[in-house]
Amino acid sequence: MKRFMIRRCAGRGSERGQMLPLIALSAAVLIAMVGLGIDLGFAYVTKARLSKACDAAALAGMENINQGTVTAKQVAFAEFYANYANGALKTSLDTATVTPTFTFSPNSSSATQLTVTASTSIQTFFVKVLSSVGDSPWKTEVVGDSSVVSRGKLDFTLVLDKSGSMNTDRGAWEMYSSVTNFLSFFSDTLDKGALVTFSTLAQVNVAMTSPFTTNIASAVKTIYGPGGANGPGICGYTTGPLGLTNAMAIENAQPWPSTSNLVKAVIFFTDGKMNGIENQLNCSPPANMSATNLVFSSGDPNQTFIDFFDPGNQNCNAAPLGTKDVNGNGWCPTSGSFPSLHAQGGVYSFTDGLGYKHVRDESQDRCITYAQEMRDAGIVVYAVGLSDQVDANFLQILANDPASSGYSATPNDGIYVPAVDQTQMAAAFQRVAENLLLRLVH
Repeated sequence: MKRFMIRRCAGRGSERGQMLPLIALSAAVLIAMVGLGIDLGFAYVTKARLSKACDAAALAGMENINQGTVTAKQVAFAEFYANYANGALKTSLDTATVTPTFTFSPNSSSATQLTVTASTSIQTFFVKVLSSVGDSPWKTEVVGDSSVVSRGKLDFTLVLDKSGSMNTDRGAWEMYSSVTNFLSFFSDTLDKGALVTFSTLAQVNVAMTSPFTTNIASAVKTIYGPGGANGPGICGYTTGPLGLTNAMAIENAQPWPSTSNLVKAVIFFTDGKMNGIENQLNCSPPANMSATNLVFSSGDPNQTFIDFFDPGNQNCNAAPLGTKDVNGNGWCPTSGSFPSLHAQGGVYSFTDGLGYKHVRDESQDRCITYAQEMRDAGIVVYAVGLSDQVDANFLQILANDPASSGYSATPNDGIYVPAVDQTQMAAAFQRVAENLLLRLVH
C-alpha cells in the first residue's frame, strides 16, 4: 500500500513540472492579446476622431458653398481641426501631422459634392514588441477616414406680407436686412429664387431666376424701404391665399429633373390674421372692372366689404371706385353669401353678423388647402409670423409643423418660426434658411 501511494505522489510532482511552461506560454499569449487590444482600441479611437472631424468639415464646407469653393474650403479646414483637436485623446500621441484634403466635384445626380479625406500615423505600445528589434514595421500604424457630403439644388419662393399693418409699428424697414441675410445662405449659381408679395392683391415681383440675390433684394428694398418710417409699398388688406396661389404656380412650373437632387420650398411671411378672399359673386361689376370680387373684413362685424378690381391694377387698393359695406347699397347688393371651403362646399353669409369671422376662417382655410396641395406636390412650406397678432396655430398647420394640432408626418414638413417683434425677424428667417440647408446637404 505504501509503495502505491509513493508512486502516486511522484506522479503528481511530475504533472506540476509540466504546467510551468504551459503557464508561461499562456501568459505570453495573454499579454500579446491585451497589447493587441490596447493598440486596436487606440486605432479605433483615432479613427473615430478623424471620422468626426471629416464629417464636420464636409458639412461646414458644403453649407458655405454659396460663398465659393475657396471660402468653403477655409471654413471646412477650420472646422476639421476644431473637431479633431477636441477628441478623446490628444494629438500628441500622433506621430504625423494631419492634413485633410478637400475635393469639390459633381456627383452622379449632377449635384455638388465635397469629399474630405484625412489620415495620421499613430504609435503602437505593445504590438511593436512582437516584431524584430530595431526599426519595427509595427512601431507606427496609419489610420485614415473620409466623408462625402452632397449638396442639392433649391428652387424657393418668398411670399411676403406687405399689408398696411407692416408700417411703422411692425418692421417694414427690417424686411430688407432680414431677407438679404436669408439670401446669403444660398448660391446664385446652384439655386433659383422668386419673390411674391401680397396685401389686397398679390404680385409676382421676381420670377423664378438664377442669379436671384440682386433682383430679390432690390425689389424688397423698393417695397419695404430699409431704414425709413414707412415702406413705400405698404398698404391694404391681408389676402394670403392670393400670395400662396401665385407661389404654387411658380413652383409647379419648375420641372423636377431626374438627374439632380432638387428641393422646392415656399416661405410664407405675415404679420397678422388673414382677412381677404377672392370670389366670383353673383352680381355685375362696375364699368371697366373685373367680374371677380374681393371680399375683405376687419374685427368689426359691420365692416365686411366687397370690392371689384382691375386685374391689371397692382396697387395696394384694389378698387379705384372704392369699397362698400355689404349690408348697405354696395356694388353687389344681391350677394348675401359666398362659396366656402371652410363650410365644406356650402356657403357663408355676409349678413348674419359674423361676416368678418367667416371671411377670416375662409381665408385661413384656403391658405391651408393650398399649402397641403404644395406638400402633396413635393414642395416644402415654411411659415414666419411677426408680432403677437398672428394666429400661431394657423401658421403651424400651414407649415405642417410637428407642433401643430392634428399633425400628420409627411416627407415635406416645414416649420413655423415666430418673431415677437421686428428685432427677431432676421433670426426667424435665418432659422428657416438653416433648416433648408439641412435638407440640401446629405
